[in-house]
Amino acid sequence: MLAFAEALAEGDGAVLYAARAAVERLNREYGGGFYLFTRPRVFDGESWTGRERKRGAITELARLLCGMDSELETTGERAALSGTRYILTLDSDTRVYPGAIQELIGAMLHPLCKPRVDEKRGVVTAGHAVIHPRMGTELYSANSTDFALIFAGAGGSDPYGGVCGELYMDAFDSGGFAGKGIIDARAFIRCAASRFPAGRVLSHDALEGACLRGAFMGDVEFSDAFPSRPLAYYKRLHRWIRGDWQNARWVFCRDFAPIDRWRLFGSLRRSLIAPM
Repeated sequence: MLAFAEALAEGDGAVLYAARAAVERLNREYGGGFYLFTRPRVFDGESWTGRERKRGAITELARLLCGMDSELETTGERAALSGTRYILTLDSDTRVYPGAIQELIGAMLHPLCKPRVDEKRGVVTAGHAVIHPRMGTELYSANSTDFALIFAGAGGSDPYGGVCGELYMDAFDSGGFAGKGIIDARAFIRCAASRFPAGRVLSHDALEGACLRGAFMGDVEFSDAFPSRPLAYYKRLHRWIRGDWQNARWVFCRDFAPIDRWRLFGSLRRSLIAPM
């Protein structure tokens, strides 16, 4: 996510014009189905950026899909989005393997996964409103430098790894959320859209997994790039640990299931292992 010194950067107009023209051309050639969503920058105290960054973008898209007011400007046939149920979240360096998205959608459509929301507590109590796949390391990044070669692991797709379980999911039917996966838009609006304080939650995916009763799907795999240099690696780790400690107060949130509160505590415990 880029941060800007002003609400409007030089060249914004030309970039948006080109992007909108490209989307409109695709819709003419292929009969629709392509969209561009943009939103204005706001000042967050340090820079001009999208409101609440990734969490804000997901919230505004969920609001749009649910027929609510949204700050997103849409290029494409907005009415055709009516009835859309799911949002797939990815990072710019995430690789999706063939068939993975269909598998995630199929899992969300399964009757046992249909989320049931406790309106009073604002949490999903049965089914799952989030399902995330197993994450691997992109092959090219795992071999990009000596550092990555040593620390990233083998890299690439591992179809046999799908037989491996995940303790929380296997034992407690609760798999959390790791930021990349499929989200039920309506359950997100009801449980997570306005629940957390603005500007104070970095690792929002962990909290979203707790209130949306996230699930882990081990036989579906995405892959991410691995940092090529130690400095980039430790910057990422520092960001993750900052987010974990920002979530410390939610360890005591009685609306969350005990296993989700334990998972949040486990992240804090792991962050202390290295200094201890």
